Amino acid sequence: MSHSRHFLTVGELQLHFRFAGSGAPLVLFHACPKSSAEQVPLLERLAKRFSVYAFDLPGYGDSDPLPIGQPEIADF
Repeated sequence: MSHSRHFLTVGELQLHFRFAGSGAPLVLFHACPKSSAEQVPLLERLAKRFSVYAFDLPGYGDSDPLPIGQPEIADF
């Protein structure tokens, strides 16, 4: 199963995510410092049963960075 790529605007940030499937929603977050690209095999397997969203955290992958110098985990 293939996936599609999208952008979501939150405030002034553009966040990138990948989507596939149908059914109950399921959200995946990548480990740092990586991106949603590492989640593609899992996303495509889970998409057989769920609507799967795999986000790039701010500052990673194709998402805009947070507008602060040294973000802490709570900032994400």
